[in-house]
Amino acid sequence: MLSRVCARLSRHAWLRKRVWHAVYEFLAARRVSVEWEFMNYGYVPGPGDGPPVVLRRDDESNRLQIAMYHQLFDGARCSGQNVLDIGCGRGGGLRYIQNYLDPLACTGVDFSSRAVRICRRRLAGETSTVAVAEADALPFATGRFDWIVNVESSHCYPSMERFVAEASRVLKPGGLFMIADFRDSDEVDAFQRQLSTPTLRVVRLRDITANVVCALEHDSGRKEALIHRHIPGPFRGAVTEFAGVAGSRIHQAFQCGTTRYLSVTLKKTEAP
Repeated sequence: MLSRVCARLSRHAWLRKRVWHAVYEFLAARRVSVEWEFMNYGYVPGPGDGPPVVLRRDDESNRLQIAMYHQLFDGARCSGQNVLDIGCGRGGGLRYIQNYLDPLACTGVDFSSRAVRICRRRLAGETSTVAVAEADALPFATGRFDWIVNVESSHCYPSMERFVAEASRVLKPGGLFMIADFRDSDEVDAFQRQLSTPTLRVVRLRDITANVVCALEHDSGRKEALIHRHIPGPFRGAVTEFAGVAGSRIHQAFQCGTTRYLSVTLKKTEAP
């Protein structure tokens, strides 16, 4: 019941931010956040993908979630680049970028203050910087970042147009903006229009729904064990839906194609 209420309320733009903020704050308050470093649904590489990412032993348990970031970067390293992760959550993506892609600097922002505190604890001693901030009101100078990444977060935002405008503003000309997220199938065309602006040009677009379905099915047992270990009984149904375990409504929606998952890379051009 709780999951259905959240889904219905979040369809209204003026409530979407508050609903998802409450969900993320609740999850961040649970001990599950200690083990659940990533919140994305995961990605299983397909025949057209390059070789799988080589991971350290302590990162293997998050291989599918790391693969979501790896496919966005398309195997590229961001040596000497200033990278921003919008919607950084618990810091798993930031830690992957910093430890595997050799950036000059990493910055993360998230609208959940509890998630940011967890992220800071996880990244203590590393060079990443994390702050509480809204995706449509970024506290950074124009043209500060070379690369921007946004994974499975934009569906929470009240205005995609404001978010995309802010991302474009803080991105340097020639910089890359990489986004991976899902939409109802009848919203996909609008999603693509929202991303394409006079200063952002799509250079790569993939429908990765099948890869995400495989990841959800492969990872279902681990997620269910975490939920039963850390989430009180009355909330387990809602968190199970949120996590997309096999048999959940989101899993079924991906399976039948009523919800699709896209991976998009855009390049910042000079102002028209």
